[in-house]
Amino acid sequence: MLLLLAVAERVMKCVRKSYTIARTGGDEFIIVLPEITYPVNAAIVANKILDTLSKPFFLEGHELNTTVSIGISLYPVDTVEIDNLIKKADLAMYLSKEQGKNTYRFYKSDMNTHV
Repeated sequence: MLLLLAVAERVMKCVRKSYTIARTGGDEFIIVLPEITYPVNAAIVANKILDTLSKPFFLEGHELNTTVSIGISLYPVDTVEIDNLIKKADLAMYLSKEQGKNTYRFYKSDMNTHV
């Protein structure tokens, strides 16, 4: 639990205070970036998160290293429905994990054939 809290603290420093960060279960988080209008801006935020979480955590005398996989879906480009937006980001995240962790992937419609 300490590691999840430390991760959340670091992620909060990567985004504006007005953005929403929520833990959805396990070790997964959703970050809503309402002011993002261009995909490159989402990539900038993703790179900040990857960079900050690549540094070791020091908790209770232990050094812990994490890996991060980020999936990105864009409103309204990918969908206008919130549930589908989350599903598409989730699919992109799982493909990011498969393809080497510590990276991010944007959702693309051909990812649906991968499932």
